[in-house]
Amino acid sequence: MPYATGEIAGIANGAFAEPKQIGRLLADSRVCQECIVKQFFRFTVGRMENQADRPLIDTVTADFRGSRFKFKELMISLVVNRELPKPREGATSAARNNPPR
Repeated sequence: MPYATGEIAGIANGAFAEPKQIGRLLADSRVCQECIVKQFFRFTVGRMENQADRPLIDTVTADFRGSRFKFKELMISLVVNRELPKPREGATSAARNNPPR
């Protein structure tokens, strides 16, 4: 049974003739790789990225590529590299106030 052919919009040389080619085109696309990182960022932080997030997106994208696109490494990179909000002055840690029993 022949497959339908098509082209992925927005990806140079995005023509394909079978499903396996679609996966390869997306995996090789730097645009798609960054899109995956951005979508995970948005899901994780609950908002759209902004210009201040650009260095983080770039770092996490590079780490994702360096891991040969292991999703677990993408998650770790985002957590490790994301600057967490600083605690308010005078705030106490819940862990300090509730030690394990």
